[in-house]
Amino acid sequence: MRAAGAGDSVLVVAGDPAEPEGPYHDAAAVIGSGLLEEHGVREASVAGHPGGHPAVADGVLWAALAGKAEALGRRGLGGAVITQFGFDAARVLAWLAEVRARGIGLPVRVSVPGPASVRRLLACASRCGVAVSPHVAGEYGFSLTQLTGTPGPGRFIRTLASGYDPRLHGEVRLHFNAFGGFSATAGWISRFRQVGAQAK
Repeated sequence: MRAAGAGDSVLVVAGDPAEPEGPYHDAAAVIGSGLLEEHGVREASVAGHPGGHPAVADGVLWAALAGKAEALGRRGLGGAVITQFGFDAARVLAWLAEVRARGIGLPVRVSVPGPASVRRLLACASRCGVAVSPHVAGEYGFSLTQLTGTPGPGRFIRTLASGYDPRLHGEVRLHFNAFGGFSATAGWISRFRQVGAQAK
């Protein structure tokens, strides 16, 4: 039974400690424990890493994602994959295609940085282990040598949209990270909906 005021949708993230700080060694173990359903959870989203992880090999990441998807299905829980944010839309599209090729059918929510200063974006990328090359930064809309401006994700979203194929990539939505504040992010989304082709 769900506790009063508790939600029925959660995000299950293992985090990066070298040793587990509790009885569960990974997110799949939490999902497989049955405790989520016991507390009224009906949807458990999990993490995905289109840009890889600085401390985890790609093969381990893929095995973990498949294990989490399998655990959700076994428990009868809904959910989605919420990705790490990044700036490389082409890499995200390639990752999405591989997700489906590996038989993982969960809906995916691609994390998108909301508008923020270049310094703020780079600080968040550094803390989260997101690689940013000069080429990727330029494609996104900023320079690594001129740390000025407040780029929005317009180019990133348009590249995703232009390359998106539902047969290849499955169900995909966006998830915004409000690095520049909730008001700024909400305002940008509203403007993009009105003039998406021109929004930066």
